[in-house]
Amino acid sequence: MGLYNVLSFGINSLKQLDQIYIDFCKELQFYYLIDKFLFVHAGFYERINNPFEDKYHKIWSRRDIYRNPILKDKIIIHGQTPVPELTSSQNIQEQNKVINIDTGCVYTDIEGYGRLSAFEIYSRKLISV
Repeated sequence: MGLYNVLSFGINSLKQLDQIYIDFCKELQFYYLIDKFLFVHAGFYERINNPFEDKYHKIWSRRDIYRNPILKDKIIIHGQTPVPELTSSQNIQEQNKVINIDTGCVYTDIEGYGRLSAFEIYSRKLISV
């Protein structure tokens, strides 16, 4: 947890965090598979036989293309690195296999950013507010 996360709880140290939040975080899944869509914070480490085993890359690392046979028929939806909303929309329209939907909701002062976005799998549309 980053400094801002800790401070948002009104505490100075993770040792002060209520156990309920620690338990919640421990139970979170690292990715979700819905039909052929893989939702992940960042990405996958494709240089191992089973990219689902590696937790580090699901949180910290992403790629624009995946060649691992396990991932080849999947559409990977991720965030982790802000991109302009237009970039996300174009990736969807072009039917890319990797789509970044982090449209930088905290960057309201930068043109093209400042929106919270989600990907609706059935209509295959980006929804931004």
